[in-house]
Amino acid sequence: MEVINVGKYRVDDMDIISGTLEREKVHYHAPAAELVPGEMEKFLGWFNADSTPKDYIKSAVAHFWFVSIHPFDDGNGRISRAIADMALSQADNTSLRYFSISRQINKEKRKYNDILERCQKGSVDITAWIDWYLDCMIRSIESAEEMLSSILNKAIFWQSHSQDVISDRQKQVLNTYLDGYAGKLKVKSWAKLASVSVDTAERDVTALVSLGILVPQAGRFRDVAYGIQVSKDILFVPGPVGEDD
Repeated sequence: MEVINVGKYRVDDMDIISGTLEREKVHYHAPAAELVPGEMEKFLGWFNADSTPKDYIKSAVAHFWFVSIHPFDDGNGRISRAIADMALSQADNTSLRYFSISRQINKEKRKYNDILERCQKGSVDITAWIDWYLDCMIRSIESAEEMLSSILNKAIFWQSHSQDVISDRQKQVLNTYLDGYAGKLKVKSWAKLASVSVDTAERDVTALVSLGILVPQAGRFRDVAYGIQVSKDILFVPGPVGEDD
């Protein structure tokens, strides 16, 4: 444990390292502490200048620039992601955004660290970083769309089936799948999720099939997978495409 300077620029040199003691790997050596105030003045001047385009490239460059200066003893990664999100809000000209690139970067932390390290060494060309960052942004949008689709499907499902008699156990398992459980809906998996016997799970599933809530999927006579009839026009089939387990 080390004492850190809170709310102040660091006063010591900073190395980004990984590994155990005596087997440490230095990924990046940040600018000397005495250079930090000047570097931050340049960064903030660029970020706030009217002449700096408010676009997605700005977000990518701002993130890279700030985290490369590494001005604080701790929290540099989190602050750089917040700055990047601020730049995205400026680019979209809105304070409301349904996707979060910060969340996506956390999901891809290893790839993020690899591309960051690669572009922080050698030349000053950060094209590869910008390419990765923009691709990451696209993936964050796709991830948010999947999440929103899941929320919408769940709301539509319970509205469509509000008059059907469904037990608390059936509701619990259905909600698990509607919330994005990453597995196909089968009797065995239902039994596992509900903590009941396979026979009890089969009765639950059969009852929901008779209500038109679960729809057997073609392709198998045994160990059948089921889709969830969200509404008259929407059939949600849980599980990754091509999954056989």
